[in-house]
Amino acid sequence: MSLRPELLADATEIPAAGAAGGSAAPGLRLLELPPARGEREAARRVDLVLGLLTDVAAAVLVCIDDPGEDEVGGEWAPAGEGRWRLPDTPIDLGLLLDWLSTGTWQLVGFADADAVPVVPVIDLHEDPEGSAAELAGIGAAWAIDVFHDEHPWRLALG
Repeated sequence: MSLRPELLADATEIPAAGAAGGSAAPGLRLLELPPARGEREAARRVDLVLGLLTDVAAAVLVCIDDPGEDEVGGEWAPAGEGRWRLPDTPIDLGLLLDWLSTGTWQLVGFADADAVPVVPVIDLHEDPEGSAAELAGIGAAWAIDVFHDEHPWRLALG
């Protein structure tokens, strides 16, 4: 993964239960980012998501509302109930993250655009290890799990 180090400078590692400094699942490490406070930190979140998206061939957004029906724009292909594959055409990530900021959502990246499975229900807040294992099992390169922007972001990174 080729993320700029400063994008994760305020992240803390979430150790596996019962293992000092262990990772949650083979190949994935769990991190928590504090809530973004102010425009500078919000811009870093956009850069983080852009950096993650740059490293994968496809990504699936999990959220209640259909981003294609709102002001986000782009052609979002359904990828299961409450799941949408990100458009191949450019979208405004700042606008997308602003639109998502008041809800619960996940974004999951995949290296192979032709092998994107249905993304299972994950919860990196309540069940980080189980969710990381599910993500590893479906070949996810990374995932972001957000429960409203005033709460920390949880990440599983490969």
